[in-house]
Amino acid sequence: MLKMIVADDEAMVREGIRNILDWSIYGIEIVGEAANGEEALKLSRKMQADILFTDVKMPVMDGLEAAQIIKEEQLDMKVIIFSGIQEFEYAKKAIKVNAEGYILKPLEKKELIQAVNEVTRQIEIEKNRKEMMSKLKEQIKENRIAAEEKFLRNLLLEPLEEERKIADKLAYFNFPFPPDSKFLVGILAIDDCADNEILKEFERQLMVFSIKNVAEEVIRKTAKGVCVNISENEYALLVDCAGKEERTEEIFSHIAFELARLLGISVSIGISSLKYGLKDMSPAYKEARSALQFKFYIGKKSLIKFSDINDKNDRMLSFDLYRAESELTEIVKLGDIKQAETKTREIFVQLYKNQGKIEYVRNIGLEIVFTLSRMMNEFGKLMEDITDDKLTILQKIQTFEDIFDLENYIKEIITSVAGYFSKKFRAKNERLVVDIKNFISKEYMNNINVNSIAQNVFLSPNYISQIYKKETGETITDYLTRQRIDAAKKLLKETDLQIQQVSEMVGYEDASYFSKVFKKITGIYPQKYRIFLQ
Repeated sequence: MLKMIVADDEAMVREGIRNILDWSIYGIEIVGEAANGEEALKLSRKMQADILFTDVKMPVMDGLEAAQIIKEEQLDMKVIIFSGIQEFEYAKKAIKVNAEGYILKPLEKKELIQAVNEVTRQIEIEKNRKEMMSKLKEQIKENRIAAEEKFLRNLLLEPLEEERKIADKLAYFNFPFPPDSKFLVGILAIDDCADNEILKEFERQLMVFSIKNVAEEVIRKTAKGVCVNISENEYALLVDCAGKEERTEEIFSHIAFELARLLGISVSIGISSLKYGLKDMSPAYKEARSALQFKFYIGKKSLIKFSDINDKNDRMLSFDLYRAESELTEIVKLGDIKQAETKTREIFVQLYKNQGKIEYVRNIGLEIVFTLSRMMNEFGKLMEDITDDKLTILQKIQTFEDIFDLENYIKEIITSVAGYFSKKFRAKNERLVVDIKNFISKEYMNNINVNSIAQNVFLSPNYISQIYKKETGETITDYLTRQRIDAAKKLLKETDLQIQQVSEMVGYEDASYFSKVFKKITGIYPQKYRIFLQ
């Protein structure tokens, strides 16, 4: 029976919880009651309880505080929180303290049963996992396992010895199927294997034996076979194909599912073509390993058959990669982040479609990065000033397990570099806009236009027009016109000058044209504007 503590500052509520269900049906025994969180903690530790069923608001210490301490002390128990306070903040806090349920008062029997079933299910899963881990710890001590692993690794990796000698060893190690059987070899690898580097050595060994145990348990249910640890992140699955080949492939899929469910790890598996007898052990291993390499294109959690990928490495790129890289470089230099990301996507879409050799694709990534690095050097800037240093980039690119992670990393670098140029050119463009406006303010009364403004700032008319429109949202001509009309409005208001005189003073030689422009901007002709002001 699972032990449960009930915590609420009202005795009637605690009694109601005792009686709302027949707890024994759910394998639960209420072994104690508490009027506040502090009492609940003491009882939980003393009784080694499995579940704390607690109210939120209580004196001395509330339920959320108790749950937080349980989390911090890593007590082996689950927490169900209930409260009459229908506030979202309490639900959020319950999530932060890893509460398994948040139930509102008054307690609904159906909702309570659902929460209890979920908690007992989680406890059962964890209990089974702990029991499995305990058994595996004992298996680690057995030297026979190591000897068997070494023999099977040699069988897969090295040239075939005398078949009779091998048959004797297979019999000694109780190999599960005859040497002349039809079989498939699968090579299993943990996705994101770099995460395992933080594990301690004992934890790594435990992981190896856990994977082997789960895989062989799945195989034993429907077929004959073994799991062999080839390296820290590689496992060979040898499965007899006495039944249908398709059924054997389903076993590999089930192994991946069970590893995710029981151990919480994601794996990919490369599968050989159908083989016959001991002579095909090593070729089968090579095929499965070759298939597994295509996880780089297919992605993680993949099952890849050798028959599906054969000859793909012979594909040739059908697009102008050099031109695409040059275009990307120019886009980055212009600081156009969005367009740079789009061009990067185009390049990797083509690489994915062609599915050439993996090292070639990695080298493309390196080539893009080093091209950007050289370009930055020309502007007096080092790559490591805004992103990873070259050595780190090299190491990361060489270790990405699929093309999607590689693409995302290259995009991050490109975004950083394009962002640097974007800021650089934005500051330059802002200064250009100020220079143009200053020149117009001083010279609007003269016969100036975009060409004369361009000459003043020593740039081409087309270039300054594009930059000005991009930075301000209007054209240079529109701004010049507004300045002239604003000056004209002031003269019409403050002087008695004739329209022709005002026109000439704001840069228009033709008074008729000036009047048309004035009406277009203000809605009325200059004469009426002056009358309207009186």
